[in-house]
Amino acid sequence: MNNNAYFLPYAEIQWQANNTPYAPLFNDIYFSKTGGLEEKQHVFVNANQLQEKWQQLHKGDRYTILEAGFGFGLNFMLTSKLWRSIDKPENCTLYYIAFEQHLIKKQDLQTLNQHLPNNLLQPLIDQYPLPIPGTHHIWFQQDICLTLIIGDISEHIEHLTAEVDSCFLDGFSPAKNQQMWLENIYQYIFQLMRTGGSFSSYSVAGHVRRGLSKVGFTVKKVAGHGAKAEMMIGHKPGTWRPNQQSVKNITLIGAGLAGMHCQQALAKRNIACQWYEAESRPLGAVQHIKQLGIYPQLSASPQIASLFSLRAFEYLRTHFDYNQTGRLQLLASSQRQKARQLANLFNHKNLQYLTATQVSSLAGITIKQDALYYPTAGWINPQQLSNAAYQQPIYRHRVKSIERSESEWLLKDENNNLSMAETVILATGAIQQNLLAELKLVPVRGQSLSLDIGPNSPKHIISEQVSLYPDQHGEAVLSASFDRNNTDLKPSPSDTKFLLAQLNKVHQFLPEVKGVNVGIRATTRDRLPVIGPVPDWQALANYCNLPESEQQRHRFETNLSGLYCMVGFGAHGATNTPLCAETLIRTINREPTTAMPELAATRFALRDARKR
Repeated sequence: MNNNAYFLPYAEIQWQANNTPYAPLFNDIYFSKTGGLEEKQHVFVNANQLQEKWQQLHKGDRYTILEAGFGFGLNFMLTSKLWRSIDKPENCTLYYIAFEQHLIKKQDLQTLNQHLPNNLLQPLIDQYPLPIPGTHHIWFQQDICLTLIIGDISEHIEHLTAEVDSCFLDGFSPAKNQQMWLENIYQYIFQLMRTGGSFSSYSVAGHVRRGLSKVGFTVKKVAGHGAKAEMMIGHKPGTWRPNQQSVKNITLIGAGLAGMHCQQALAKRNIACQWYEAESRPLGAVQHIKQLGIYPQLSASPQIASLFSLRAFEYLRTHFDYNQTGRLQLLASSQRQKARQLANLFNHKNLQYLTATQVSSLAGITIKQDALYYPTAGWINPQQLSNAAYQQPIYRHRVKSIERSESEWLLKDENNNLSMAETVILATGAIQQNLLAELKLVPVRGQSLSLDIGPNSPKHIISEQVSLYPDQHGEAVLSASFDRNNTDLKPSPSDTKFLLAQLNKVHQFLPEVKGVNVGIRATTRDRLPVIGPVPDWQALANYCNLPESEQQRHRFETNLSGLYCMVGFGAHGATNTPLCAETLIRTINREPTTAMPELAATRFALRDARKR
């Protein structure tokens, strides 16, 4: 990736006769000049016998397709069209994984769509992602999900976890796009493929056939489409059988933002959930706050954290409703240069640098500072989110202890009631859990105010050291203080004074304070959340004490069976929890996803070991 860009470059498209897109970079066309849809239907959809296989599905089964070379998304849309057209048992899901290094511009998709029947590409256009490198999960409906991995397939496929039923090898000609047609990529595909899984390709190049055969596939040439006499199909030896959903029931501990989004991800998959509170008050740290900011945390040059935050924001923006008001981040004079550098990496639809005059005009109040403007940022009311999530019954007792008992987890609540769970998610916020003690989560006290600001309300979120939100039904939130290692839930007059003083620097008036809210967040050493399996901490310590040569020979994979966590969101849970919940449930349920070691519970111990 270009270290100076948040986005990979789009594909350059030249339109030839018969509305055929041509890629100068590869000196090749994306599909046939005559009958492109018919060709793709024959080579990929029909050759993998999708309809015949889908007629064998049972209730709750899933089917996973991997495509190397997403292009204009025609294979995906044709596959989705067929999936929607056939009768299937309930709760079946189509997972479609696609790799693409050079994403097509939305304008080029629209150009092609004008010449396709029934606006075939319109659903893709409506949810089309920005070319942010990494993994994008896009739900098109309850039972169709596209996992689009933007970047070089050779760099990303080794991090993919999936159980693939069919593979579409749809890159440009092997002679013109050699980096996709490599034996190590075939090896990864073979490892991901389920027994009896199939593949197909336009190409019948000898080195491709030999490479696929060498890694274990059975390969043969069959009749092609149109002017192309031959194509290639194959399968992984063995008998294919439908893939059943692996998880039937999950116990969830924590009813805050993280817990709510986990519950929604489980409900989408019809996975039963036993839901316990982690503390005595629902919603935890945000119980009484009516406005929480939704925006990405960006740095002057793209880092792991900022790219993750941007993908998380885009996932939320695509899949959830929120109040899109825009956000103005006011700048000190020392911050202006880096802010201009950052704004130059984005287009005006995503981020703008504004002068004080422009800021005042946009905000509707006089502002004396330049600012970064996030047009698509906004806020949510977590209580509205909870109204939907809390339709699921919650056990209003705190889990006091969690212990391993043979093949299950033994949960004991504050009334000493016992229950058993095979799979447990700890979404416990700042509540101390012995099983997570090694993470050394830091509690951070935050105090916010509810204000009556009347006609002084800004049109957008205005942030400097604190954030003022637009008026909503006569109230506006002013947030928030940050006090590390403080767990006092009583309102602090000095914090109230601090918040109002910060507001007065920007917006010089004296509002009426209608309420004070205090919550305790949990954050990590690197300010990134922790999601995924909980490791066996003793085994991890033993591994970290091994010589470096031994560590390099073996990757640490010893986790506590059936125990997962989703914690450490700090002040950015509203933005980051939806994608994190989606990723965690995918991990537990063995759905297609890519590893995010930067969020793993093991990362701190492994970093410390490397430093030693």
